[in-house]
Order: sequence, then structure tokens, then C-alpha cells
Amino acid sequence: MVKPFVYYYPLDLAEREQGRMRDSLKRLEQLLAEPPVERHCSIARLPCSAEKGVLAALQETDLGMRDIRVGSVMRAIGTFATGKANTRLIPRLVVRCPLGNPLAQTCLAADPNALWGLAGSVLAVVYNDSEPALWHEVLHLLGAKDCYKFPDRGPTCEHPLCIMQYAPIEGEVRGELPICPENIERIRRELSQITD
Repeated sequence: MVKPFVYYYPLDLAEREQGRMRDSLKRLEQLLAEPPVERHCSIARLPCSAEKGVLAALQETDLGMRDIRVGSVMRAIGTFATGKANTRLIPRLVVRCPLGNPLAQTCLAADPNALWGLAGSVLAVVYNDSEPALWHEVLHLLGAKDCYKFPDRGPTCEHPLCIMQYAPIEGEVRGELPICPENIERIRRELSQITD
């Protein structure tokens, strides 16, 4: 089957923010391996050798995440990961950038309700510096769905602090992964496709 693999890329972030991103994603990686999810998912920094191709692919669109040429981004990552462009490995990428970055502005133009970040099936862009926003978008890459609907943005799951609800609060993710049972199952299914 397919091996989901999450790479992260700090785009135009100060060194301190890069460290915070790295540490936060390492915590998420550890929490995914513990109950209630109990699945391993490797989260690694996008290597320098893949950056140029990925950045070029991200700049190919002017319509935002909805029209992004995901194939170009994934080929750039896949070429690094396997040494060839055509591969069954489908890596996922999360890009963290400042709100003023053109990529963040493109995402906001594509979806004005995406105030903190925006995710597709294999690419997420986060432009809010909170850990819940980062984790929320990464969990989308692992199969989780939003637990809110517009226009009221009210919760649609029973978990009182589910990170997939709209605008999760910073203090709610310290030391645990607050997530509803429905999304736990979605993530488990997605990560069960990992093969060695």
C-alpha cells in the first residue's frame, strides 16, 4: 500500500519559530503513537535538496490551495524520498509561513474562512503560530475531518475540546491529543496503510 509520510517546511520563519515548529511536530508525532490513536507517523523536515522543487511547484498557481498543482509538489518531494519521480510513496507536506507571506495570502484568497491555515489531501499551509492550528492542519493530512460547519462554526462532535473544532484553544493541547473518536478512527485507518 501507500506510506503516508509528513514533511514540514518552515517558509520565511525566524530560527526561533522554526525550532518551535519542529518541537511541536515532534510532540504530535509522539502523541500519535500513544493512546488513543496508537499509530506511528514519521514527521520530518523537508530536506534542503527538495526545497527548490517544492517552492517552484507552490508558485505555479495563482488560484490558491484549491487549484494548487499537487502533483508537482509531490513529485518534488517523492524524487527526494525515493530517488525517482514516479513512486507509490505519497508524502504529505505542511508549510508554516507568516501571515504576510504570499502563500498565506493565496490561501486566504482561496478560502476567506481559513483564518489560521488551509489543508488539502496532501498539502497544508499554516500561517498562525499556535500549536493547535498547526496540529489541526497536520491531522487533516492524516485523514481527520473538521468538527464544525458553517455558518455558525459550532461543534459537530461530542468531544468538548476536540482539536478539529473551529479555533481550538492553545492550552487544550498541552500534553495530550484532544480529538473525537470519529477522527481517531479516520487517522487510524489512514496510518494503517503505512508499509515498511
